[in-house]
Amino acid sequence: MLKQCSLLTLLLVVVCLSASSASAHFLWLDSEPAGETRTGLLFFGESPQERNYHLPEPIAGAEVFANAGQGKREKLTSAERETDDYVGLEMPLPAGKTASIETVREYGIYGGSMLCYYSQHLLPPADGKFAGVTPSSELKLNIVPENKPGGLAATVFWEGKPLADATVTLIDSEGESTDETTDAEGQVFFVLSKKGTIGLMTSHSEKDKTGEFAGQKFKGQANYATLTLEFNPSGDSATPAKKVSVTKKPKDTTLSFGPPLPEAISSFGAAVNDGWLYVYSGHTGKAHQHSKENLSQAFARLNLSQPAEWESLEMETPLQGLALVSCGGNLYRVGGLDAQNSRKEEDDLHSVDEFARFDPATGQWTALPSLPAARSSHDAIALDGKIYVVGGWTLSGDREGEWQTEALVYDMADGDNGRWKPLPAPPFQRRALAMASWQGRVWVLGGMDDFGLIQQTVYSFDPETSSWQEGPKMPGDDMQGFGVAAWGLDSGLYVSGTDGTLYRLTDAAGQWKAVTELETPRFFHRIMPDDQGGLLAIAGASMMDGHLKEIEVLKVD
Repeated sequence: MLKQCSLLTLLLVVVCLSASSASAHFLWLDSEPAGETRTGLLFFGESPQERNYHLPEPIAGAEVFANAGQGKREKLTSAERETDDYVGLEMPLPAGKTASIETVREYGIYGGSMLCYYSQHLLPPADGKFAGVTPSSELKLNIVPENKPGGLAATVFWEGKPLADATVTLIDSEGESTDETTDAEGQVFFVLSKKGTIGLMTSHSEKDKTGEFAGQKFKGQANYATLTLEFNPSGDSATPAKKVSVTKKPKDTTLSFGPPLPEAISSFGAAVNDGWLYVYSGHTGKAHQHSKENLSQAFARLNLSQPAEWESLEMETPLQGLALVSCGGNLYRVGGLDAQNSRKEEDDLHSVDEFARFDPATGQWTALPSLPAARSSHDAIALDGKIYVVGGWTLSGDREGEWQTEALVYDMADGDNGRWKPLPAPPFQRRALAMASWQGRVWVLGGMDDFGLIQQTVYSFDPETSSWQEGPKMPGDDMQGFGVAAWGLDSGLYVSGTDGTLYRLTDAAGQWKAVTELETPRFFHRIMPDDQGGLLAIAGASMMDGHLKEIEVLKVD
């Protein structure tokens, strides 16, 4: 089932992060009493209970229809409503028998693929029980509920046919979530006794679908369905029919290294220097959440030889999408993304041009010559006393992101008054990429290109010839390459991405080979040397578990 949900999770990335389905925001419909009739509601939240998150522009234009059965369908008139407890649309429902309201909305392209929502709300039937509900002819992806003794059954339909092996999440009236997987008939059963509003969610990906949206091409489409209803137990506590569930494999705790990070993060800076692992800031929120509160306020280090506890260090600008580099016994922080909005405000994201040195001996930061332009979602690496920066873009409030096409180098031999110099133009544009130094070259791996497509291509820059060469393409599926992590050791060049496999390249003209599997697959993480010839996978985002704070030992022998 990992492949089924992985595309959806990746599409929910807004600025290089991910979360599990239960911790992302989705399109919901519901209704509330309004005198003798009811008012329909449309909102964007993690669950049916969260209704005060701001409504993204792609969602605000959704058209909602009311169904009265027997083919009677009516478009509703919507108006915006914003209070402390609710942000969304409201629409008066027609007098008479409205059985359901529904909407289909294309959200847009993320990760090179399209995201589409199918949302439905079933109004309370006269007897409070749902039975005989049929799939909507307007919703390609549809969840059909039915009251059963001991709980609620649901059947998932895709284009009118039952969908097997689909993960269905139920969120009960208290906000608790449970996952089940559909059987061959597309059915699941949830043991449920709590009365109240519940939500159901499921997804289906069309990996090979191609098309164009708003002038931008896409490959692959993730379809997501939500359903809300007022659940009333059947009152029969008889043993329910067999339910299908997924049991997670226990984690191998022998692969854990040291204490967890102070908090779960993704898209952060990390470096190893003089036997210490350093971690700087990063994103702490959930998908679609970008604010001051969602940026880690921590800069900390861990002794690799005696990993007992994290030591807090002097913090500067909280950032995500930055690079932290070790060079000549010091640490260097390069660029990043700053959020200037609070949690409930519209996103106001700004890339920064900051370049600063941290001296571990004094614990102090020193500002250095700024980047020629603000940059985030890039990467940086040190090689032979020089710091190289490649990729990324510039975000500035509501302006469209500007791709940074220049690759840069700063020679530390020039001291604090040096300047950034351009390299020969790279034959690519990328963000959410990885960099590493290996065999005397600077390597650039994966990323998303300026067409919104995820790439598995690999390039290297040779400082001796001042030229770029294309290397062996990374293995993996279409999503491999987005938010990857890489590092070079004497034993080879290593890369870790969304498929959970650590790959190694031992010959610059050779082929990648699988080395080991991560216990927890992740992306927007870092892999760093453990100072004993091995590697560590640090934090990041998991498709199943959301943001992580654990460090995993990667066996490279």
